[in-house]
Amino acid sequence: MEFVNVYFPHPPNPTSGVLILVPKQEAIPLNLTIEQGLKLVLSGGIVTPDRLTQGQITQ
Repeated sequence: MEFVNVYFPHPPNPTSGVLILVPKQEAIPLNLTIEQGLKLVLSGGIVTPDRLTQGQITQ
């Protein structure tokens, strides 16, 4: 079984967080820019890209 590293940052400080191993087939890669990802993390999820709030996650 293959695993991928997934980092869950703690808002508002993304330099602290938790790193976990997730089975590769269960991971959903998101098509976000670095800017979008940082906005999502630093806002605590308040600021989200439209495609995430509309359920249009692209893989």
